[in-house]
Amino acid sequence: MDGRRGMTMHGAPRFRYLNRENRWAGFTLRGLTLDEDGALRLAHLPGLEGDAPAGLAALPRPTEPGGIAVGPDGAAYFADVVRHQVWRVDPCDGSRAPLACIGGPGDVPGTVYEPRGLAYHPSRRALVVVDSLNHRLQLFELATLQLVDVWGGWGDGDGQFRKPWSVAVDREGSVYVTEHTTARVQKFDAKGRVDVGFWEKVRSAIKEKELAWQRPVAVATSGGRRKGRVYVLDGAAGWVHVFFATGVHERSLKVETDQGSGVAHTSIEPIEPMGLAADAEGIYVGDNAGRRILRFLADGTFVGAALGYDGPVAALGIDGQGGLIVQPGAGMAPVTLTVRGGHARYGYAWGGPFRNDSYRAEQWHWITSELEAKPGAHVQLFVLCTRPEEPAPVGDPPWRGRVQDFDNALKAGLSHGPGLSATGQAVPSPWLGLPIDVTECLVPGAPGGELVWVGVAMTGDGLESAALKQVRLEFDHLTWLPHLPAVYQGDDASRRFLARFLTMFESLFSEAERSIDRLPQYFDAAAAPKSGLAWLGSWLGLEVHEDWSEPTKRRAIAEAIEMHGLRGTVEGLRRAVRLYTGADVRIQEPYLTTQWWSLAPPAGDAASSLESEGSVLGLTTMLAPAAPQGAIVGSTATLDGSHLISGDQVGEPLFTDVAHQFSVLLYRGAGYSDAVRDAVRAVIDREQPAHTTYQLCVIEPRMRIGWQARVGIDTVVAGPPGVSPLGDADAAAPEITLGGDPPGAIGDRSRLGVTTRLR
Repeated sequence: MDGRRGMTMHGAPRFRYLNRENRWAGFTLRGLTLDEDGALRLAHLPGLEGDAPAGLAALPRPTEPGGIAVGPDGAAYFADVVRHQVWRVDPCDGSRAPLACIGGPGDVPGTVYEPRGLAYHPSRRALVVVDSLNHRLQLFELATLQLVDVWGGWGDGDGQFRKPWSVAVDREGSVYVTEHTTARVQKFDAKGRVDVGFWEKVRSAIKEKELAWQRPVAVATSGGRRKGRVYVLDGAAGWVHVFFATGVHERSLKVETDQGSGVAHTSIEPIEPMGLAADAEGIYVGDNAGRRILRFLADGTFVGAALGYDGPVAALGIDGQGGLIVQPGAGMAPVTLTVRGGHARYGYAWGGPFRNDSYRAEQWHWITSELEAKPGAHVQLFVLCTRPEEPAPVGDPPWRGRVQDFDNALKAGLSHGPGLSATGQAVPSPWLGLPIDVTECLVPGAPGGELVWVGVAMTGDGLESAALKQVRLEFDHLTWLPHLPAVYQGDDASRRFLARFLTMFESLFSEAERSIDRLPQYFDAAAAPKSGLAWLGSWLGLEVHEDWSEPTKRRAIAEAIEMHGLRGTVEGLRRAVRLYTGADVRIQEPYLTTQWWSLAPPAGDAASSLESEGSVLGLTTMLAPAAPQGAIVGSTATLDGSHLISGDQVGEPLFTDVAHQFSVLLYRGAGYSDAVRDAVRAVIDREQPAHTTYQLCVIEPRMRIGWQARVGIDTVVAGPPGVSPLGDADAAAPEITLGGDPPGAIGDRSRLGVTTRLR
């Protein structure tokens, strides 16, 4: 029974949370990204931090690719085709200088002639340099810049090159090289052995799938979720071809944009692609016609152009630290962009269908969203209610050209009902566009097992993005109208208007109602808000300290009932001390280790008294504090020195001295301090049974064979004991330590001149 609505609830709940498990399952995303927190935001774009380098805008566009690489220390390396050099950019101060051991022009090993592609080989710790006009690759050890290997040579055979251009290295150490003259892509292992099967599979895919393959200008690899992929950019055809590391073709992506929507695939501007990079989130392509850097998602969806960059692109690279490295060419130093420096200006998503199982004649759906707004960013929700016989919506986005104005839809719903014409006939269902940035709204629906589709469109200024965290769709929402007298429901049009009018006041209390619906979570240690943990602990009689970490607070509250059951026991006391002080103490009860008395073994028994656990005077015997049988006339009864006990208390006097007592052993370890000792004492005073007494013993760092020698349990390894001060004898101290060097002892410290001191 739902008391608030006055109706009985049957079957599945009439509402649906659309962001399930933070994955937005069933939704199609265009220009949006699903972030780690489960929120939808406009897709990220690279952005230039600060001002562009002087002279960048005046640089000419390159006609052939360059090369850039990032070393393990963060230093960037770029190829200077004009000067036939490789330069290094210091990661600390940004200074740059040519590598002295790599120069040219020349053809002897160690010199280069028009160096182009660069890559860092992690397993060989070497810089791979494409020596283009010498038709080879040279590998230089990065630490010493010594030449360690040379691959290739002029020719058309396997492992040979004819003007190689670009190079990339994957995480397995495989090397991929593109060639200008032969338009090949060859694969090598870390030792320079060519994988003939890779190019054969690529060539077969080009022929069988009729791939646009004319001028491969760049090659790249990616890691993360997209590891094991090889990307090849064809600069003439304007395609990015994606292969697996085996050479099997996965897909091809057309490099094109649509500046109107920002996400469609109709090219309206010429593009001259050059420079390619890839990561787990997408693909980056340089466009020298527009002097920009384009970002695409892994499925080929165009996101937008990098913010703040206006210049040529000769090569692109990922630095592994959240940066996109751009080589403009013409000898200029690389420019670093932040991968997540901004956002796309437009994106959308849609999902469904979500079935409404209610068959009431009049339907209203309550849609609410959890939205994090940002300046300059906006969100608009779209709702489509279709009948089961209607086809699923199509389009990209599906509401393009099919959006009904909200005011007109509202008037239609108020006059003749949703989904019906003025004559009461069913009409094709349009998308209903909610007002921009509205987070909750009542929309007209239709009965008869209708299907509901929900869409969202986001816009922004490129700098910020709103975050859509959750959308809640409640079918057949019951307004406050049933709570009013029937006289308010006589006229159909007035009834529909009043239902929506009352919703304005209902929304004022919606948050309070949701809080009431979520009331059980306030009593759950794992789900309660952080600010309410102290309050929840007080209900359980638990003193929650503010300096506890949040996991500690939740664990203490969850275990509070169990701790109440253990209160007054050794385990309960130990756990309480550990919780409130962090100290791990040991608790001993003398009662449990007191020796029982026993009679001597029968005469003539071969076993000794010790083996038979009999009493041995001075070894297993002790003086009892009182007679075990109590006061016996003529035996143990003495004037003013006897005590009376009942028959069932025989033997109890043996334990009078140790009963209701316990010892707490606190080790003076790394976490010990006087404050910890005082805190332990305070906890024991509060938690101990009222009829008991205790002794707190601070165990000094010792390792005493037979007494304190259990490693990891009661042994504390520390330095030598401190010198005992005069006049400050401590009865608890196990020994007195004299100052000065220890004297010599025969057999121990008797090496003359080494350990023996003569006096």
